[in-house]
Amino acid sequence: MEHQMDALLLSLVNITIVFAVLFFLALVINLIKFAADALGTNRKTKGQATEVAREIQAVETREKDRAPGVSPAKVAAACAAVAACLGEEGFKVVSMKKPSPFDPWAHMGRLENMTSSQIPRDRRY
Repeated sequence: MEHQMDALLLSLVNITIVFAVLFFLALVINLIKFAADALGTNRKTKGQATEVAREIQAVETREKDRAPGVSPAKVAAACAAVAACLGEEGFKVVSMKKPSPFDPWAHMGRLENMTSSQIPRDRRY
């Protein structure tokens, strides 16, 4: 009976430590969010999003018939995403194209990832 009480007490202490750490992490995340709001970084991103939406609509209305490839709206959205992540201006998108339906290197990489995690069934340990 005494061992069960010790195990129960240890479990209670461990659970308390886990929830205390989770509470601390939530507090840190909220403080970072509060600091970002106070600095106004969120407002800049929201403004950029509306500006990009206007640019996308303008590009779509200008380009009724387009060449095969990536649409200008998708290019504008990708450029906006890169600008928002980097927070910089003055970058240039050099190339953007759709991936081929079957890329042998990508297929081989996926196959290698899948087979490396399989458990060998015929081996005896």
